[in-house]
Amino acid sequence: MIHLTHKIHSNSLEALTTTDIHTRLVEVLKTYTDLARPITDREVARYLDYPDMNAVRPRITELKNLNIIEECGKVKDEITGKKVRLMCLKRNFKFDESGQGVLC
Repeated sequence: MIHLTHKIHSNSLEALTTTDIHTRLVEVLKTYTDLARPITDREVARYLDYPDMNAVRPRITELKNLNIIEECGKVKDEITGKKVRLMCLKRNFKFDESGQGVLC
């Protein structure tokens, strides 16, 4: 389990501990570690097989607010043709054999 406790409003922290939200947060974070390159919100949703990007955007924002990922560029979206952000891991983060999140 990843321990997320700093600079989060108590309501948000409580929500993060619910199974669905925590599971999705870990899924989104694992996407960044699995792909190990800058990716768009759409790529995260597609990788996790979610048809709607709004299924992952709140978790991406939480990871950004926790200083785990950061905006690292822009790219033209293949669907909309608009410029969208690229996000990447800010720190060396990986999952160990037990599934525990670890900063390297």
